[in-house]
Amino acid sequence: MTDEALLHPLIRAGLPKARQRIKHYKEQGLITLQNGAVSLVKLAEQQIKDFAAWKKRESSKKTYQRLQQRAALVQK
Repeated sequence: MTDEALLHPLIRAGLPKARQRIKHYKEQGLITLQNGAVSLVKLAEQQIKDFAAWKKRESSKKTYQRLQQRAALVQK
């Protein structure tokens, strides 16, 4: 039995995306073995920026959906 098999199914479902993010951060040079503390600070800053961008996208999607619903109600 692997370590992954012991994880909760929802956590296992999120692993591929998490691995992609880690790979992306490594390519950006945010995750390195040198200067551990500096690397962690840079990584935390980037994650905050990424979360803010995601939150903005999600908000835009929800706003767009609300506008579509209102337009559908007006057309009826």
